[in-house]
Amino acid sequence: MTSSSWNIDFKHEEYCCWFGTEKNPQLLVPDESVTHWYLDTDCRDCSDHCESCTERGPGLCDDGRCESGFTLDSSNKCSIGITLCTLQNCASCPVPSVCDTCISSDYVLRADGSGCDVACTLPNCTSCSAPNVCITCNSPEKNVLRADGSGCDECSVISGGSCTLCLSATKCGECAKTREGPVTGTTTAECAPCEDTNCEVCLNNNAICTSCDGEFGLDATMGVCTACEDTNCEVCHTNNAICTSCYSGFDLDVNMGVCMRAVSAECTLTNCASCSGPTVCETCISGPYWLRADRSGCGGPDECAAGCDSCSHSPPGGCDHCHIGTGLINGIGTPPADCEPCTTPDCLMCFDNNTYCESCKDEFELDSATKLCVAE
Repeated sequence: MTSSSWNIDFKHEEYCCWFGTEKNPQLLVPDESVTHWYLDTDCRDCSDHCESCTERGPGLCDDGRCESGFTLDSSNKCSIGITLCTLQNCASCPVPSVCDTCISSDYVLRADGSGCDVACTLPNCTSCSAPNVCITCNSPEKNVLRADGSGCDECSVISGGSCTLCLSATKCGECAKTREGPVTGTTTAECAPCEDTNCEVCLNNNAICTSCDGEFGLDATMGVCTACEDTNCEVCHTNNAICTSCYSGFDLDVNMGVCMRAVSAECTLTNCASCSGPTVCETCISGPYWLRADRSGCGGPDECAAGCDSCSHSPPGGCDHCHIGTGLINGIGTPPADCEPCTTPDCLMCFDNNTYCESCKDEFELDSATKLCVAE
């Protein structure tokens, strides 16, 4: 006898099993739950450390019937400190959320114990979907995955060159150095100088520039480097129409991307609002004032032609618009300009040309075809 209890086959009550010890055996009664299984005329043991195997049979254990400190494993036997393991590719778990043994040597235990991954021993490969199938290279920039998944090859154009990203084993997709880019349209693409000599950055294609030298900017339409449109611009790398830095003496208008003359703190020139120097006016005060050609200040209404309302865009003695009821003779506003009454009968406004009516007096309307004022 052993120290374990045994079970009786209730269908054959003439046979019984014993429990207790060899020195003190005791006969079982049919309704007692015990740890042995009756088979034919033999009583056979349940799994070690099992309290009952009446459902599963000899050598096994029923659910929840392992002794304290033991748990039912995947083979329905009681094992010390091991629980049924459902973690990925895991053979045993000391607790349900921690794996300590993988199902085979084809798998490796994760550092956090959350399961096991396929062991990856293929060349330059960091992860596999199966023992012989690579899905991720050690260095995606410098290694290229083989078509059959048998590993990764090193990009040949990397060695000794400035390529930092490969499209295939012999094709570079990006270069590290400025003024270099991959040559496209060939079976092997290595890094070569940018085709545009004024180009600073062509990392992805040596024929396509993305940023130009200082006083050159990218012409988005042509895709080439051209001089900055603003002659006062020092830097317009990515767009020749948008300045990012101006030459000394000019301030950058960040909203417009253009250079403006630097404004002086003191401006004493006639009718001038801002100056870029003691004798250089940039803008006029508000009202009917105009900037003189030599930037020595701003002219006012007193310098316009007689009968003129505005001459902000004309030199002294000139005129832009005449008083109501008058217009420029023959539309000429340059000096000596003159404002004369509108020649069209019943015309109210002919500002820019005294022979061309723009609007009529009350009770008349302008005929768009003849430009005459006709009664309503």
